[in-house]
Amino acid sequence: NADDVTEHVALAIYKGENIPLFGSVGDLTLGAYGINRNQAETASDVYIWDVYANFLYKKLYMEGELVNIRGSSRAIALPGSINADGDPLLKDVDIWGYVARVGYKTSDLTAYFETGYASGDDAVADSNFTGRALHPDYNVGLLLYDQVLAVASANSWGDSAAALWSGGGVYNSRYINPIIRIAPIANWEIIAGFVNIWPDRPDGSIIQCTEDDLANPELSCGSSPSDKANATAKSIGWEADLAVKARLHNHILFSIESGYAKATDRIKLENVNLNPEGTFFTLQTRMAYEF
Repeated sequence: NADDVTEHVALAIYKGENIPLFGSVGDLTLGAYGINRNQAETASDVYIWDVYANFLYKKLYMEGELVNIRGSSRAIALPGSINADGDPLLKDVDIWGYVARVGYKTSDLTAYFETGYASGDDAVADSNFTGRALHPDYNVGLLLYDQVLAVASANSWGDSAAALWSGGGVYNSRYINPIIRIAPIANWEIIAGFVNIWPDRPDGSIIQCTEDDLANPELSCGSSPSDKANATAKSIGWEADLAVKARLHNHILFSIESGYAKATDRIKLENVNLNPEGTFFTLQTRMAYEF
């Protein structure tokens, strides 16, 4: 039974809608969970912590979530990731991620500023494992995360390390994403957003390094001090998105959305079979019937 996984979960949540707050009424949700996961065969002992908050008071809107994964494991068998000293497979795990929003929210108008982060790993061959994308179901923009970095990570890691593909989630970076939503008429809404992305720990492979990165003692930027700086831009890129969505006859959902993105030389686009000019465009539409 050494390959059995044992998991313990603790969860607590408070949800209050239209509750008394500071002499008025508002919404407040607070939640947290903790997980401990063990497996004897891989000497895995991992803890996952997550906290969440949602607050709406007199049209002031705040929401945020923070996650941390820590512990140790011998289960992370990555290509070329054999440690030089000690146990060749044992890795200390310390992964962080967060998303936070603040803004103004009504039924007709919502405007907020969002920022988020997923920690990266600039040297998978050492004894520390620090990089993991946020869940791909949490979509930020239409192109840079959902397509460009998804393809770049998949083509760079290959099938042997498919678990480390971003899958379209926030990957090894921090971002800002201001969004405005207006509802000009009932059941119709227009949403506009802008995304700008900066790398967390460039690895010299998927995310290229600059001269400043090579000079940073906290970054290895690959496996060799002789690695050259292949990037000049500080950011990974930016994109602008626009969408129109509607609910017709209570059951029919319609949307049309478009995005334009510009990726910088932080990603070696020609090496991952993407447009080397760095410009990307998408136009998407969908219709669904909701029972």
